[in-house]
Amino acid sequence: MATLFPGLQTESIWRFQGNCHLRNPIAFFCSRWKILRSDKSRHRPWDPLVIRLQHSPLTEKFWHLFEELQVVTLRSMLCRPPAANRSDLLLIIGVVEAWLGLRMVARLCSHHGFTAALAISRQGNRLAYSQEFRDTNIWRIGIGGASSTRGPNRLISSTRQDYGPQYSPDGRRIVFSSGRSGSSEIWVCDADGSNPAQVTSFGGPDVGSARWSPDGGQIAFDSIAAGQRDIFVMSAEGGKPRRLTEDVADDVRPSWSLDGRWIYFGSNRTGEWQVWKTPAEGGQAVQVTRQGGREAFESFDTKFVYYSKSFGIPGIWRVPRAGGEEIRVLDEPLQGFWALVRNGIYFVNPKTTPRPTIEFFSFDTGHSTQVAPIEKELQLVYPSLAVSPDGRSLLYVQVDSFESDIVLAENFR
Repeated sequence: MATLFPGLQTESIWRFQGNCHLRNPIAFFCSRWKILRSDKSRHRPWDPLVIRLQHSPLTEKFWHLFEELQVVTLRSMLCRPPAANRSDLLLIIGVVEAWLGLRMVARLCSHHGFTAALAISRQGNRLAYSQEFRDTNIWRIGIGGASSTRGPNRLISSTRQDYGPQYSPDGRRIVFSSGRSGSSEIWVCDADGSNPAQVTSFGGPDVGSARWSPDGGQIAFDSIAAGQRDIFVMSAEGGKPRRLTEDVADDVRPSWSLDGRWIYFGSNRTGEWQVWKTPAEGGQAVQVTRQGGREAFESFDTKFVYYSKSFGIPGIWRVPRAGGEEIRVLDEPLQGFWALVRNGIYFVNPKTTPRPTIEFFSFDTGHSTQVAPIEKELQLVYPSLAVSPDGRSLLYVQVDSFESDIVLAENFR
């Protein structure tokens, strides 16, 4: 390794866990795949480093995938040990930086743009890729009382991505994530969308999934600021965030218990996504689900925990708060696009045509009714559905524009 990487003194040991959704090889190096560090040192995804993958059927699958790529420079990034000593596979990220200009590409993989469809010329001196831009905004629609006659209106918008809205417990404010400052940060505004104020200042690492504490005084959210995704808590008025989870796994999608003593979250620390909870003031985390789970909310009567599972797995389940049988409640909802209320669940049904619809599942009747159609594409990656405490307004995130360009880099090596 020393001959390949002059000056490189250390190596970091990483391991794969959970489902990996491959869009293109460069996505891995931009931390788009789910990767867990086994050390706690701070490291940016575009810095040179050596990665050791624990040998498994999953890493073998990745190896065969890369071998199928008809690009010599990409294959040269992978150093495969001799068959007699194949306990692991090595990916040399330093080669990526030197050969592919990863530093430039990774910086383009931001919250407001996504780099995709990487291609390298046969001569190895030209790099082409697609740069995609989505402008996602937060819309409001009336769902109850006199306000139900109002059609959808754009409530929170900018030229960057705005997503992950949640009403405060008193309904007077909204917390959301936005890239309008140049990096993904947590923002708070009034319920009518006015007076937006930035409350975090991470300046680069992805931040999202913000949730109010029951008294409205604190906000929990997740961020990759520490190297993997962790749960943080901070004052709703701003200030220094407090890191709540410090496991080497990814911890995501926090939500508070009704008494404010616990924070539920999804974690892959066991090798698969499950719902956990940890004391809001810090302490030992407790596993809640055993058959999969990632995004959870405690019911208003505090008897159950309702939850969805990982990306691409539709459905809502529930489990008694004290533990017990895990029962499927709904088939259609996707993670991030459902909201638990006192008498039921609002959710987006992606199966309706020609467009998805917002529907309401009633606990009393056990049936779902349509609330409103969605006119444009939805943002299905981040948490994107919220209902006001008075039950009269619903927020959802819509992709209002999508553009992509082909970018060519000459002599990028």
